[in-house]
Amino acid sequence: EKILVLGAGNFGTCLAQHLAEKGYHVTMWSRTAEIAEAINTTRKNPKYLNTINLSPRLSATNFIDEKLMESVSVVVQATPTQNMREVLSHLKAYWRKELLLVCAAKGIEMETLQLPSSIIAEVLGDDVADRAHALEFFRLDLLAGVFLHFNPLRNKIQCNQSN
Repeated sequence: EKILVLGAGNFGTCLAQHLAEKGYHVTMWSRTAEIAEAINTTRKNPKYLNTINLSPRLSATNFIDEKLMESVSVVVQATPTQNMREVLSHLKAYWRKELLLVCAAKGIEMETLQLPSSIIAEVLGDDVADRAHALEFFRLDLLAGVFLHFNPLRNKIQCNQSN
């Protein structure tokens, strides 16, 4: 199974690495080509968690297209809530009904005061929002370095399944 992680920041890198360590093939989307290229060539994210050697099962890109979206079965939304609407808008043209969306965003969109679930509904539709899963966590982005170094913490992310 192949997973797309949207976001190459602290938390996106942490989640992508964790999933790759669990055996999944992961593509991590970065806003910048320089970060994606560095991850692919050095196996490190030069900006976040740069002491972690990233899994060979993890690749990075700064480009989302139909080919990429057809190759994945799960999309993990790990960009900041403030960027979520823009990033998800790029996916809309390639979204397939059978894709699973896992939202790891926290907080509200400052301009609209909307929660991530409302942004998902507006951009990708109510049917996607209704099937989306949200990770439950308390500021794990701040603990990402610890999260990658200690096995007991790596197994504590839980998925909130409402259906």
